[in-house]
Amino acid sequence: MDAYHGAPLEDRSTLIAALGGAVLGIDRLTGALRWENRLAGGGRFEVFLGYQHGVLVASAHGAKVYRIDPRTGATLWETSTSASGRATILVEPDMIVVAKGGEIDAFDHHGRRGWSQQLRGRGLGPMALALPGNVAQADDRGSD
Repeated sequence: MDAYHGAPLEDRSTLIAALGGAVLGIDRLTGALRWENRLAGGGRFEVFLGYQHGVLVASAHGAKVYRIDPRTGATLWETSTSASGRATILVEPDMIVVAKGGEIDAFDHHGRRGWSQQLRGRGLGPMALALPGNVAQADDRGSD
């Protein structure tokens, strides 16, 4: 039980990892692979994971976002985003916010789009998103 809220703690037995356009569930104690989700049609390269409130959301480079069952790896739903590119995701109790390519989309927990915001002229790279107590930071590629 969560000492502060009186609610059961979330299942923390599966470590979620993502790379190369795929999301993996790994047994936290043994390191055994439990499941793999290739994010069909979602692109390759890096994958951003949002995992809050028991909701696991992933997006690779393609113009899609996926809600995944963290116990089985099954895709619960997938939907299109307004842009492609490196994603940033916030999961809130009432919405999922996805930023890509200078555009932001807000979805409900069933994958229905609530709104979109095009931030034209403000840049196209990875974005940071924040609400109080929930921050998703953009990549810092550093200097080469």
